[in-house]
Amino acid sequence: MVITHQELAVELGTAREVVNRLLKELERQGKVSLGRGKIECIDTALN
Repeated sequence: MVITHQELAVELGTAREVVNRLLKELERQGKVSLGRGKIECIDTALN
């Protein structure tokens, strides 16, 4: 699935900045890996 941070924010009814902040926090916790144009789930509980 390909979706931008903006599109994800619209789907969730929030701002792009909030999506960015939440994704960064998940990355800090080691649950996801963020790369250019992709989000990889690391924590299998999220899969």
